[in-house]
Amino acid sequence: MDGEPKLKNMYSALLDIGAGTVGGMAQVLVGHPFDTIKVRMQTSNAYSGTLDCIRKMVFNEGLKKLYAGAASPLAFSMVHNANIFFWYGLGRSLVEQDDVQDRTFAKMVVFPGVISGMASSVTNCVMDLYKCKMQAQIGTRYKSSYDCAKDILKTQGIRGAFQGFFSTMIRNTTSFPLYFIFYETSMSLTTKPGREPSLFDVGMAGSLAGFGFWGILYPFDFVKTKLQVQDTSKGKLYNGFIDCWKKTVQQEGYRALFRGYFPCLLRAIPVNGAIFLGVHITKEFVLRHV
Repeated sequence: MDGEPKLKNMYSALLDIGAGTVGGMAQVLVGHPFDTIKVRMQTSNAYSGTLDCIRKMVFNEGLKKLYAGAASPLAFSMVHNANIFFWYGLGRSLVEQDDVQDRTFAKMVVFPGVISGMASSVTNCVMDLYKCKMQAQIGTRYKSSYDCAKDILKTQGIRGAFQGFFSTMIRNTTSFPLYFIFYETSMSLTTKPGREPSLFDVGMAGSLAGFGFWGILYPFDFVKTKLQVQDTSKGKLYNGFIDCWKKTVQQEGYRALFRGYFPCLLRAIPVNGAIFLGVHITKEFVLRHV
């Protein structure tokens, strides 16, 4: 009997790892080309639109370029997704210790979402840094994500690997609560009490969660990307989140903050549907067969 809690914790960890692996693979395989287009459009005004960006990239750099920097998110995907769902679940378990009447929607969803956003920012920042630099470069300064990471650590030290950390924290602690608000609201509206949710319900809720994360506060991600891709070895173009926001608006107008918005949503909606389906299917399979 004494070993049962430890056994449950082990199963929970394995579920997080398995679900994170499946969700992370889906995220990279399905969404990375869209993410590459989004980053390229965020960091360059050489394209008239999404289709123009795709056409020029494929014609000039080949299809392979759409997966530039994929090694970094693929390597971190398991840890990142496990972090998100582990900390969200932990946050909910803390709230569930309160009396039933005190378990408000804000406490059950927003609070865990903020915790998840804070905890995931460390790995998310490093992953995004290498990925964005690989995606934004035109040429072959970095041959791979590993080469990019090695160069940054050599020239800037460990601190360089966390370039844009504050902006990543701003994005995550505001967008992850929205992420889970959209998911939980959709699930509560489509799933009848006492009935198991269908795969369509889960996929739809996950897709809406993707819109909640990326579609509402997209400019936060835009600023984060610009801060991360700037070459700090030649001096900083921007001195922080607010400075980058103000300079972008002054030089290009508010519309510039939404550059790359369309390919971002094209990616976010199916990819996050796949992530939540991966998590749901993995957990259901393990609970039924293990």
